[in-house]
Amino acid sequence: MLSYILRRYFTKMDQIGFEAPDRASYKRVMASTRLRVYDVINSFKRDNKYLLGWYKQKHDYRIVIFQKHFSIEAYELAKELKSRGTKIVLDINVNFYHNSEYILPHELDDAFKFTELADAVITTTEYLQEVISDFFPSKKIVVIEEAIDSYLFREEKKKFHTPCNLIWCGYSTKAKELLLISDVLKALYKNHKFTVTLITDKNPKLDLGEIPVSFSYYQHTNVPELLVQGDIFISPRDLSNIYNLGHSFTKIGVAMAVGLPVIASPIPSYAGSPAVLCHNAAEWETNLARMFVEHDWLRSLGKEGRDFVRTAYSPQKIREKYKLFFDELLKW
Repeated sequence: MLSYILRRYFTKMDQIGFEAPDRASYKRVMASTRLRVYDVINSFKRDNKYLLGWYKQKHDYRIVIFQKHFSIEAYELAKELKSRGTKIVLDINVNFYHNSEYILPHELDDAFKFTELADAVITTTEYLQEVISDFFPSKKIVVIEEAIDSYLFREEKKKFHTPCNLIWCGYSTKAKELLLISDVLKALYKNHKFTVTLITDKNPKLDLGEIPVSFSYYQHTNVPELLVQGDIFISPRDLSNIYNLGHSFTKIGVAMAVGLPVIASPIPSYAGSPAVLCHNAAEWETNLARMFVEHDWLRSLGKEGRDFVRTAYSPQKIREKYKLFFDELLKW
């Protein structure tokens, strides 16, 4: 350990800084910043070439990554840094390039302006890569997914129950997405008498008629323990809203890590995974009805999902993608 510390102090290393709209603590910061700043910094703690950390003035950075941070102030800082030879990277995990109910008009303008300035863009999905490439065909745009942290594997779903408990996890403002399939759920409840648990930042008080809905307070440190209380992870999305098409795999990846079977809307980033994807109400009803009675299928889906994310989204694999990106960027 001592030799490692001395090497970091006395060996010339390429410094890479991060800027984000929020620098709250690890437990309190928004999920994307935890995953795409804190976790990335931590994954490079023992690297011999790159020294990662939050951006600080008067430091000599080779690269500064602006994580979903493209305000006027961020743009001015990036412009100044670029004039001094620093490579500017925009890291963006949602679609700020089309109008939607989630995007303010000035955010759209700011995102376009910052993307034009940036030397490169990191994004989370191939869908977003295509969206940005349509507007900036000559821009270097790479896909680096979010790692599924090893702590999530400390719990494993092994026993499934009848009636089943459906689990939904996310920000409380998004819980209304369950209403997209409320008619399906209400129809199935007549025969299957399942329950619904919402893991979120506050109780959204969702009304699903006779279906019992409970609330568990989201805490990053005990997510695995909360998730394994369920039997099926459910994630409907409104795909008529173009914003939702850009979501990363992480939402369902976290559930797969604990061995929960996943049923979801067909977000592009979910394709090719063991998630059961439903394109319409009929598919939701058919697949859920089968899940409620076929526990062997649930166990199989859970094992496939757990194995899939352990391999495809390991912190080591994601770290290597960042390292390759840094190597290539600094050759320009």
